[in-house]
Amino acid sequence: MSSRADERSDVSLDVVTVPAVPGWLIVILAMIVVVVAWPGIDASVSGLFADGRSGFPLRQDNRLSFFNDAVLSLSRLGAALLLALAVLSGVNPVRSALRKHRRAICFLALAYALGPGLIVNVVLKEEIGRARPVRVEQFGGDRSFSPAFVQAQECDRNCSFPSGHVAASMLIVGGSFIARRNRRRRWLVAGLAFAFIVGFARIAVGAHFLSDVLVSMAITWFALILSAAIVLGPSRWRYSLFSMRSMQ
Repeated sequence: MSSRADERSDVSLDVVTVPAVPGWLIVILAMIVVVVAWPGIDASVSGLFADGRSGFPLRQDNRLSFFNDAVLSLSRLGAALLLALAVLSGVNPVRSALRKHRRAICFLALAYALGPGLIVNVVLKEEIGRARPVRVEQFGGDRSFSPAFVQAQECDRNCSFPSGHVAASMLIVGGSFIARRNRRRRWLVAGLAFAFIVGFARIAVGAHFLSDVLVSMAITWFALILSAAIVLGPSRWRYSLFSMRSMQ
């Protein structure tokens, strides 16, 4: 009897649960709509950190440079680690050691691959062609400003839209999908707070516009929802996505 109870306990810990769509996601989507409808907001927000046409003074701040570099390095390390664990979780004898966490690992690895990996860095960054604020004429550069989602020819590679740093940092929100119920809100708040901090740092040094940051947050969030749907199955996906109950 006790062995069956232990087995059920193990299974419950291994299941990734999808929380209802939180109000914060709706707020972010509403902000994206506003920024897209009024593109001047992007330039205005970036202008708060620019020194006229001489650029962004905070680009010379060593602390911000270290922070931005650390976020990039840690995100790449985390992606490599997740991919390695996802592969090893299907190989004996590692498989038995990771049994309780296998689905959670695969969920996070898939979310990273879909959001920050495929959609942000492979598709949008390379196809939209939006110049970074520091390269825009308004802030001392030689490129023209282009609104979010509008394809342009102002950048050849590793362009502004959207933000890879922010997309990767939002993966912390994935903890709210797999944590115990009483810890989900902590992961959600921590993930959002960190993403906003990273976004602020990227805007402050002229690396991204506000819309770059907001769109990246939304993309990773939807990648998390989709990845959880793939891991859990369509029935749990439909129920959780459209549930109006708040996350507890």
